[in-house]
Amino acid sequence: VPPLFVGEWSVWINRALIFLVVSCPCALVVSVPLSFFGGIGGASRDGILIKGANYLEVLSKVDTVAFDKTGTLTRGSFSVTAIHPSKISEEELIDIAALAESYSTHPVGESIVAAHKGDIDKTRIGSINELSGKGISAVIDGKNYYVGNDKLMKEVGAEYHECHLSGTIIHLSQEKEYLGHIVINDKVKEDSREAITELKKLGVSKTVMLTGDAPRTAKAIHEQVGTDEVIAGVLPADKERIVRELSAQGKVAMVGDGINDAPALARADVGIAIGAGSDIALSSADIVLMHSDLLEVPAALDLSRATLRNIKQNLFWALFYNALCIPVAAGALAFVGFSLNPMIAAAAMSFSSVCVVTNALRLRRWKPQSVASSATQKLEVSDASSDTAGINLDALRVNIGIAQVSSDTVDLHKMKGKETSMEKVLHVEGMMCEKCVAHVKKGLERVEGVEEALVDLEGKTATVKLSTDVPDAV
Repeated sequence: VPPLFVGEWSVWINRALIFLVVSCPCALVVSVPLSFFGGIGGASRDGILIKGANYLEVLSKVDTVAFDKTGTLTRGSFSVTAIHPSKISEEELIDIAALAESYSTHPVGESIVAAHKGDIDKTRIGSINELSGKGISAVIDGKNYYVGNDKLMKEVGAEYHECHLSGTIIHLSQEKEYLGHIVINDKVKEDSREAITELKKLGVSKTVMLTGDAPRTAKAIHEQVGTDEVIAGVLPADKERIVRELSAQGKVAMVGDGINDAPALARADVGIAIGAGSDIALSSADIVLMHSDLLEVPAALDLSRATLRNIKQNLFWALFYNALCIPVAAGALAFVGFSLNPMIAAAAMSFSSVCVVTNALRLRRWKPQSVASSATQKLEVSDASSDTAGINLDALRVNIGIAQVSSDTVDLHKMKGKETSMEKVLHVEGMMCEKCVAHVKKGLERVEGVEEALVDLEGKTATVKLSTDVPDAV
């Protein structure tokens, strides 16, 4: 009889107990969920909210990322840059357009209203009808006006003029009589191109920009941000269809912020919403970027892949331990007189679990390598020996809604013919969520002379970049 099958009952009972202790599947059971919990926890610390482990797993397999343009790749803070009237004056053109857009909550409509110099007499408005993806029809002073894109002009039969300038073109007609157009421009976010570049480094095969803008305007933005493909003239209902078509070719992530993006966010394999976006977009998405930083898109993708790698590492160690220790615990080496002590078996089993847990908890300390939040960037003045910097600090307390705001003004005057730049750091109390951040940012960037406002919810500050000296009272 082989030595493996001989011995006293006490030997076999001892061997069975060792086998049970060693083969306890603790490490195997916790290896997967702990990695997911660690990944989701690490992401939340950096403002990336993931609504479930399954979305983290699917995100790791994404090979196509589609972006909405307005408010996602661009700031969404439009301004009127040119007015080209036909048959009427500039004042009359902007007056009619502002009346038609006076109830609009779309950034384009709001920019037209903001360009109106005087008061808007809404008693002149008879009715307003929003035409999805095209514009607005309005009855003003008893006359029918149409304000919108070239699709609307073609629909009403107005012979509109093309504009040589780039930007969003808003045409205006009275019935079929063309009255002119307004040129509106939106600035590209500073981190848009970098985010696209980071996605390509991570192996994303295709990046797509979806926009309702005319092809020429869309192409200009496309060239600035560096997406692989641009699809222009997209109606809100078309975004969902396009995402569905892309999903047939592989795993797709959709990044958006507006109400019109909600169906596409829900349709995508993974929907990613900008934190400052609309409530319906946030609820439709699977992942929310609370800092509204596009660099968090490649960061989330990087985290998802790190989490899957962590799971594979955990499974390897759990299975490697079992494959090595279970045969020994069962007495495979008894013929050479080697057997495990129960205490050693218990220690080995515990060590396996500790290794798996420790490895999974590493994800809680995960930090995105590509994300350098612009809200926390500091000004640095190099070559102090040759450049002089004067710092002037002023204090101010003003009320903006429920928020208490104070400001410090920092003027950087550089010599040798270099440009003068200015920043104001506002200390804002009362911000409680990303919607507050969006309101503060939007309000500040509407002030004339403000180039950009970077709002930090956690630090309760807003860093305002100025092109000219804006008085504190403003």
